[in-house]
Amino acid sequence: NLATAYEGLQDNKKAVKNAENAVEIARLTFGNEHSETQQYINYLQQIKKISR
Repeated sequence: NLATAYEGLQDNKKAVKNAENAVEIARLTFGNEHSETQQYINYLQQIKKISR
């Protein structure tokens, strides 16, 4: 997804924004407890730690 591309470019601000969008879409599509949603949430948490 775009978040990983921006992370690779070291643009953490855009990476976080796109990861947040991915989480929201996954929540709406699959629900909060779905494994794919949880993967997006975990990834978002990881890149938020990096961007501090």
